Amino acid sequence: MNDQAPLNNQSVAEIATPNASRYLQQLCKHFAHKLPVKFDARAGEIDFPMGRCALNASDEVVLRILLSAPDASRMSELRDVIERHLVRFAFREPLTIEWRAIGAKKEETSAQGRPPVPVINPFGPIRDPKVRSVIETMNSNRRFPQRGGPRGQQGHKAEDFADYGFSIHPDQGDLIYLLCRQMGARRVVDFATSVGMSAIYFAAAIRDNGGGKVIGSELVPAKAETAYRNLDAAGLKEFVDIRVGDARQTLRDIGGPVDFALIDGWPAPTGPSLAREVIEILAPQIRVGGYVLNDNAEPDFLEFIRDPANGFISMTLPIKRGTELAVKIS
Repeated sequence: MNDQAPLNNQSVAEIATPNASRYLQQLCKHFAHKLPVKFDARAGEIDFPMGRCALNASDEVVLRILLSAPDASRMSELRDVIERHLVRFAFREPLTIEWRAIGAKKEETSAQGRPPVPVINPFGPIRDPKVRSVIETMNSNRRFPQRGGPRGQQGHKAEDFADYGFSIHPDQGDLIYLLCRQMGARRVVDFATSVGMSAIYFAAAIRDNGGGKVIGSELVPAKAETAYRNLDAAGLKEFVDIRVGDARQTLRDIGGPVDFALIDGWPAPTGPSLAREVIEILAPQIRVGGYVLNDNAEPDFLEFIRDPANGFISMTLPIKRGTELAVKIS
């Protein structure tokens, strides 16, 4: 763009077509004569005066388009330009182009003091449309307690928040899926499962790796039931075993070496955090080369994972409020 206005408005379209790569390249070649453009057969980016257009055809039969603009007026202009040119290039093929707004790019606090719904990357690694649809529905239906989450309340109980799914963010889920695919994960731990968002990312990777099991742990039976419904809707229920009860008991024997563990548990008002107690239980069961992802950066968890005597190395990733990723090296 010519100005430096933040591109806070985003829209995405997923267009079913066997000519995804061809249309991507036609669009990019057309505008390359007068605008900054970079592209290959699978992905491209066009920098317009009113915003930016990112294209992805890695699925081969779906052209994904992500538009970013500073305001609604320029977003409308950008949509019009892309639509007109796509229709012209695809004159032999009627295309269905439906735009969906996906909100602001950066995490902020709403006027009501609650975080906004996090943005899903339309070019994320999961390609199964059934799985993506369930993730998008769950993400858009996130609910937040009026008085804030459990960290802002004293004497809270997990059962008091049975109607709320405190789920991982989509960027964390994409990372889980990518790492599990890269390492060929077959046995993973999902703590806490909540309504099943993280379990879906894990299970999609396990299925795409050829099979295995996600061992979930959830204290609230109603949430476990909701998680199973979401997993069933995504076609992934058979890959997940949710153990209902206290994770300090349910995760004592996973049944074999663990490839990956997510530790995103309920905050304890006093004493050691659940994250610390659970990592102490899981650490001996995690194989060398296995990953641990922690969502909440509990100080005593970080103390454990960063102590060389415990066999891990880790780093903090700029995702959500700070996500700790560790790998077991000994």
